[in-house]
Amino acid sequence: MNIFVSYTTRDDHINREFLVGVSDVIADLGSSYIDLLDNHAVDKQAHVEAMLNESDVLLLLSSSSINESQWVHWELTQAKKLKVPIIEICVKQKDVDEVGKKILSEFSLYAEANKKTQVTSTTHLTQALP
Repeated sequence: MNIFVSYTTRDDHINREFLVGVSDVIADLGSSYIDLLDNHAVDKQAHVEAMLNESDVLLLLSSSSINESQWVHWELTQAKKLKVPIIEICVKQKDVDEVGKKILSEFSLYAEANKKTQVTSTTHLTQALP
């Protein structure tokens, strides 16, 4: 499973160290893409778009400043256009262990829902945009 992680670093608790922890948590779930950690391309925006196009699910790390980010808005809009499922995890603090538990729980629910209904990438567990 290809997991595209969407976030903003406008909130102090979402930083490189935190994102490395998130990457470690989701490593067993599949291949992840976290822009701050994984984007070494010359054309960074084209790379983000390509990675989103290849993703099976978008993991939104929803923090208090998420609505202020034009990039997150663009990523969510693109995911909806591509019918990529969006899983939203509320992140209020820098506790990777707690966030990791939430991530694993939501992905477990996602996997179970897909098994029962045998649906593909059109399943949205969370509606991130109105």
